Amino acid sequence: MKTDDLVYVSAAGCYASVFEQTDEGLCEVGLIDPRADDYSLTVPASTLVAVEDAGLEDMGRVARELVLLHLRINHGFEFDRSLHLYVGRREDADLDVMMSIGPKTPVLIARWGEVERAALEGALSSFDLPAWRDGGGLAPALDGWGWSMQVIGAGMGCSGFGHNDWPASLERLIATLGTLGIPVCWCDGDGPHASCSWDELVERRIGDQGDSASGSEDPRLPQGFDLSVFKEQL
Repeated sequence: MKTDDLVYVSAAGCYASVFEQTDEGLCEVGLIDPRADDYSLTVPASTLVAVEDAGLEDMGRVARELVLLHLRINHGFEFDRSLHLYVGRREDADLDVMMSIGPKTPVLIARWGEVERAALEGALSSFDLPAWRDGGGLAPALDGWGWSMQVIGAGMGCSGFGHNDWPASLERLIATLGTLGIPVCWCDGDGPHASCSWDELVERRIGDQGDSASGSEDPRLPQGFDLSVFKEQL
């Protein structure tokens, strides 16, 4: 397995991105799971299920049968300006949207039905993410801003990243998310940003049934994001 390959981790019940495989047959992976207590795990490589690579010609089907989208934005060492966005399919085919700002645990902020799914499909179907698997050929940088994204659907997946460079389709995705009520926006010269504070994001949090969560619940505990359904497509 190669760095950044997408896999399903049976031991954790979620998808992950490969960090490194050792000569001893072990593999360190980064979990793509907003509920995970640990960011990474080291497991026997033999226990991982590889996700088939999706090419640009596959993005329409991946978008149509989306089960997981993870978008990460960072701004160098300004960690409080970073954000994570997760979109995951539920058993009823609706999509749960979870988001975090800075070093916080993601919270559930939206549940999308057919209309929103169609809008997201339109933004993802022509996203040239496979071309950015190696960062667009540019070396990583500590200044400026960077992005990374993993998309899985229809038993296939792809990932990509960039530093101070991006495809136009990323701007279209951010614009689509904004029109769907997700608090993100594009700032010229400075990339994507959260358009609200963490406290304001917590106020948007909804409960498992799609209604506003009561203030007495712990905002760090996400609800309604059922990653267990994803393995059905492998």
